[in-house]
Amino acid sequence: MLFILNLAIGAGSGLALSIPFLGWLEGTVHKRMRNTVQKGMAQCSTAQGKGKCEISGWHTAGVFLFAFLLAGILTLTGVPAFQEFHFDANINMIPMVEFFSNSRQYFENMLLFMPLGFLVPLLWRREQMVEKTVSIGFLFSLFIEAAQLFSFRATDIDDLLMNTMGTWLGYLLFLAINRIFPRTCGRFGVGEKPEPGSLWAVEEAGGQEAKAEGNVQGNAEDACMKAQTVNEECCGSKSCGNKGCGNKSSGAESPVCRYEMELSFAIVILIMMTLQPLLGSVLWNLWYGLR
Repeated sequence: MLFILNLAIGAGSGLALSIPFLGWLEGTVHKRMRNTVQKGMAQCSTAQGKGKCEISGWHTAGVFLFAFLLAGILTLTGVPAFQEFHFDANINMIPMVEFFSNSRQYFENMLLFMPLGFLVPLLWRREQMVEKTVSIGFLFSLFIEAAQLFSFRATDIDDLLMNTMGTWLGYLLFLAINRIFPRTCGRFGVGEKPEPGSLWAVEEAGGQEAKAEGNVQGNAEDACMKAQTVNEECCGSKSCGNKGCGNKSSGAESPVCRYEMELSFAIVILIMMTLQPLLGSVLWNLWYGLR
C-alpha cells in the first residue's frame, strides 16, 4: 500500500506539474508541423483528398504517459532534489555480487525500465533501432546512478546493467507488438524512420517501403492510402507531393519534433528535482493529517 501511495504521489504530482510545460511543447510541435505543411514541405494526397502531415492525438497522449513513466522511475529510484544534494558516495563496482542472495532486486530493476524500452521506439520512429533505444536507457540509468551519489542511495553497477537489459527487453516487446498490430502502433509514432543500413533497424522497414514504392508505380492514390495505414512514407509519385513527405499521422520531421524526446526528458527531470519535492511533501502532510 505504501509503495503504491509513494508512486501515486511522486509520479502523479510530477506529471501534474509537467503538464503545462509538456502542453506547451506539444502545441509548439503541432504549430511547427502545420507551418511546415503550409510552406509546402510536407503534404500528401490521399484517397480522401489532401491530407496534412500532422501529429495525432495518440502521440500526444503517449508523451504524457511517457512523462508519467519517467516521473515514476525517478520517484522509485530516489533521485534527490537539487536542494537536498549532499555527497554521500556508496559505490558498488562489482557486478552480480548479490545475484543469488537477492535476485529479486535484479528482476525488479529490469522490469522498471522495460516500459521505457517499449515507449521510446513507439513514440519516436527515429529511435526504432535497438542501439538507439538501449543507449537512451543506459544514459538515463547512468544519470540516476550519478545522482544517487548525492543521496542516501547506493550507486550500483548492477542497477545500471539491469536497467539497460530491461530497456532492451522492452524494445523486443515493441518489435513483437508492432509486428502484430502495425496500425495501432503507427498511430502513436512521429518522425522519420531510421535510415536503412543498420543490422539493428526494424526489420520490416525496408520491405514495407519497397512494397509501398512498388504500389505507387501501379496506383499512386491507392499506394498513398496504404502507406498511411502502415505508417510508411508516401513519396516518389506526382500525386504524393514533395519527396520526403510523411503520412497524415507522422509527417515530415521538423527540428522541434526531432528534439521532442530530449525536451520531454529535460522537462520531467527538472520538475522532479525542483518543484515536485515541494508539492510531494504537502501531499504527504495532507495524507498523514487526514489519517
